Amino acid sequence: TAYEIRLSLVGSEMCIRDRVSTQSTGQVNRGSRHLTPLNNMLRLVARGSTPIRTGVVPTAKVPTRNAGAGLRDLRVRIKSVNSIQKITASMKLVAAAKLKAAQENVEESNPSLSSFLQVTQLAEAQADPLHTKNVAVVPVFADRGLCGSINSGIARAVTRILKTDLPAVENADFFVFGEKGRSLLARDYIRSFQVALVGFDKKKYIAFEDVLELVDQLSAGSYDQYLLLYNHFVNMITFRIQAKYFPNKAKVLEADWSEYEIEGDKDGVVSDLYDYYLATSIYGALVDNAAAELSARMSSMENASKNAGAMIQTLTIKFNKGRQAAITTELIEIISGAESFRVEAD
Repeated sequence: TAYEIRLSLVGSEMCIRDRVSTQSTGQVNRGSRHLTPLNNMLRLVARGSTPIRTGVVPTAKVPTRNAGAGLRDLRVRIKSVNSIQKITASMKLVAAAKLKAAQENVEESNPSLSSFLQVTQLAEAQADPLHTKNVAVVPVFADRGLCGSINSGIARAVTRILKTDLPAVENADFFVFGEKGRSLLARDYIRSFQVALVGFDKKKYIAFEDVLELVDQLSAGSYDQYLLLYNHFVNMITFRIQAKYFPNKAKVLEADWSEYEIEGDKDGVVSDLYDYYLATSIYGALVDNAAAELSARMSSMENASKNAGAMIQTLTIKFNKGRQAAITTELIEIISGAESFRVEAD
């Protein structure tokens, strides 16, 4: 009597599916259908009680699941997100430490800016935006990212103002502050770039002398109007985009200054006053934008840390579920194997 044993894959275990006995009469008698683990089958073969024919025919293939690989991937992801959370938390603390000094700089620069508000001649010399054809744009950006909409908001404001508020502009020259501004505006206005000043984020304090050379270039140009764009710091969680317009120096010189007692050359004194007014405004914009950048970075890093924590929690739950499923599967296989061995022994 010969036996034909058919093997199949059930999960990750190889089991006997059928036992078929062939008698001399050619009739086939099928034994009881039950699953026997492979190690039990090998014991029966070792005892000599189950002769096996050499040709073993496998049944339909069942794909196996590798739960360990999925758990390893989840463990790697949890570790990487945890590292990102530590970095964002550190960046938040650094921004918070620098923000206090930036707020003090803003408070110290406010008196100089407010003193020019009483000079009405500067406001009266403003050009009509609908007839402005030649304009100098001075946008203030940050040198780095990860600070919310600080940089993208200024870039959008530049495009909107040039298209809607100044529709008659034929020429716009750009004097850009910040590395991010140079990269954001280069696609549309690269040919209009005159100056790009970067590296202010590496300085602990912004010096007033850093803007004097730029002011000389601005005042020497024949522009109808100057446009200054920056982020105004309101409080720890709020900032808004500020746009300031400055008149041409020639228009300021033509204004009526008779109410002031000016010693010496009037044109020279008014020209120096205008340059100082322009330099003070640009310096105040740099200081104000730096404070807004730090507050925005602090808020962004805090949100990033919270999101990383939520992602870690989600991945941890998924990892625990996968591990419990793997343990449950192993227990079922052990119990099934023990039960099959008991049935075979009976």
